[in-house]
Amino acid sequence: MPTVMVNMMQAAEYLNQGSIIPLFVRLIRLVSLLLALYAPSLFVALLSVNTGIIPENLGLVIASDRATVPYPFLVEVLALFVLLDIFLESTAFVPGVIGPALNIVGSLVIGQAAAQAHLVSRTSINVN
Repeated sequence: MPTVMVNMMQAAEYLNQGSIIPLFVRLIRLVSLLLALYAPSLFVALLSVNTGIIPENLGLVIASDRATVPYPFLVEVLALFVLLDIFLESTAFVPGVIGPALNIVGSLVIGQAAAQAHLVSRTSINVN
């Protein structure tokens, strides 16, 4: 069903609880939305264009983690997005409460396997 992002920021169950709790929940949802939208793009921008901004110790950790990955950052992040979206869609129609649990456990297992096979870096798994 089509919707607007603003409608997802409000929940009907919080309307009876005064004004402070719904405001706090909306603030948490807004921060989560902004992190979900901008963290991967900021990660790609920092690691491929503006490497001088990253502190030296963090840059060394990321570089040592990325040393065995044969793909550029952009391809790696896009591949993770597609893979996790396919996994989310495949578990969306699982009945009951097992669907979200299966999604989380499956994403962790696939992410760990991809990191051990050196297809993606551990830092990009954390960002996505």
